[in-house]
Amino acid sequence: MVVGALHKQRSDKIVAQAEERVRAYIEQSPTPVFCWELASPAVVSNSLLSIAGSLERARLVECSKAFMDEFTTPGAPVDIRSALRDLKGRPARAMGVLLGALLSNDGVLVDKSVELEVEDTKERFILSGRLLFAGGGIYRIWGNIRNVTEAARIEREALASRERIELA
Repeated sequence: MVVGALHKQRSDKIVAQAEERVRAYIEQSPTPVFCWELASPAVVSNSLLSIAGSLERARLVECSKAFMDEFTTPGAPVDIRSALRDLKGRPARAMGVLLGALLSNDGVLVDKSVELEVEDTKERFILSGRLLFAGGGIYRIWGNIRNVTEAARIEREALASRERIELA
């Protein structure tokens, strides 16, 4: 009995250390990394609308500084437990596209390039993510949303410049 208790105590300590390492990695990531946790598991179906209620109540439980910088208003107080329904504009559109793509790709998405138009501005994003399942449904959504608009613009300019040089 004492051996079992010691083993559990040691296991709990190892898990806590691993979680702290993951949290430190996420916080320091140069990529907008996030984890949303649903209040209760959302039953998986082919329709995003069928899980909309659970998604509305999803809470941000982990995110990188890069996520906060990209998707929150500078200088505004941010609650890490903010709700998915509180997202507006670009992040809301990007999350909607990411969730739809995750549902149609068996819960895993790697580097999907999308162009979103918000308020007459087109921006390019690279989306990656994974749905985690428990209790018969989705309970966490891990992912990252990288805004590559500026990088795409620079690449287009470099290609145009190269073409002009080759024509000269």
